[in-house]
Amino acid sequence: MKAWLNLFSLTLILGYCSISNAQIPFNFGFTGGISQSEYNIGLDSINTEAVTSWQGGVFARVKIKKVYVGVDALFVSNPGKFSSTTGNTTGEISVYGIDVPVAFGWKMIDSKVFNLRLFGGPAMRYNFFDKVKTSYNGGALETNTNWQFKGGTQWSVAGGLGMDIVFVTIDIRYAYSISDWSNIAAAEINNSGVQLNLGFKIL
Repeated sequence: MKAWLNLFSLTLILGYCSISNAQIPFNFGFTGGISQSEYNIGLDSINTEAVTSWQGGVFARVKIKKVYVGVDALFVSNPGKFSSTTGNTTGEISVYGIDVPVAFGWKMIDSKVFNLRLFGGPAMRYNFFDKVKTSYNGGALETNTNWQFKGGTQWSVAGGLGMDIVFVTIDIRYAYSISDWSNIAAAEINNSGVQLNLGFKIL
């Protein structure tokens, strides 16, 4: 958790220095949106389905001509659904965490009022809440402690397209988890999906 805080702080410091020197443009603002993601559970006996969720937070960018480095800090909800192939078991996953994606971007189109961006990079994830509920043979959903998630930092890679229209930003990205979120030996678990964010620059 300390690693992503240090990284985001470094970006803000760079941005402050750039504003002071008036040489490197800097942006800071708020962003949020919806996502469509699905859990990957490494068991042939389990089927998963994509679920819509949300995220929101802040972003910062340091720009040098057509190249930029951006960092987001997002509060993220990652719900999920799964069922057994036999149909007698269903389950729901609830996970909340902080995502800190780092984007290395290039502006394919760059004007004063509009730009079109291509970006990609790593993302750090810190999950601070997780719960799994399961139902057997149509019964009520109950918390299942046999499903356990790892604490600490998890990693993913992300890439996408974005555009800025004056002070409004729109980004769509695909994030693929490369870490195992599971704390049980039976199966690996992670989450991948698409995010659509709408943001507003205040700097």
